[in-house]
Amino acid sequence: MVLSTEVQTRYSSQRMIALTNPQSSSATALDAARLTLACDDVEADFRIFAGVIYDDVLATNPDAALHINVACQGVISKLRLRMDQAGEREERDHERYLKALRSLAKVTGRDRLLPRQKASEGEEEPIFGS
Repeated sequence: MVLSTEVQTRYSSQRMIALTNPQSSSATALDAARLTLACDDVEADFRIFAGVIYDDVLATNPDAALHINVACQGVISKLRLRMDQAGEREERDHERYLKALRSLAKVTGRDRLLPRQKASEGEEEPIFGS
């Protein structure tokens, strides 16, 4: 499922309308362009901060649920941060999102640490296939 659809599925229509139309309290429709831009930025963040390509397809990615969870959090965070009245709370939420993305990198990223075991001579060797 496309990231924008994942976000819309998880949050109420009214909240999404408000987040994508920050200058219009009377808006009645979602601003799809603004939502798409936030989604694009989050997918870029996955490459920058986690070292992986955003992948929400469970058939090809056993970590898809983790990707979706962090990505949805990121989209909402970016939309809130871009509102005219964004303040400390929005900054903290965005930092929490980036922290979650960095944590995701530890378990799914290409730069993750490999498990280690003690070798017979006292050196640590990576365990492959675990």
